[in-house]
Amino acid sequence: MIFTRQLRIEEHSQVAEARRLATALCRELGFDALRLDQASLIVTELATNLVKHTGGAGGLLVFCPLDQAGTSGLDILSLDQGPGINN
Repeated sequence: MIFTRQLRIEEHSQVAEARRLATALCRELGFDALRLDQASLIVTELATNLVKHTGGAGGLLVFCPLDQAGTSGLDILSLDQGPGINN
């Protein structure tokens, strides 16, 4: 059984770590190659944005496996306390 995982992202080298974690979780959940690649791309983008747009504060990625009616999924939440976007 896969449990919720969290990964702190503060610098660029952690983007690859986030991608590896997402890939491993997706494999454990039985994702096909296309879905695994899509999840990897999404996590790479989320982690990169945490590094680029939080003013050095970084953030947290939360990975939560889902199972609804026999279908597996992975909920990925990106949290930060960056400066936000000016109007």
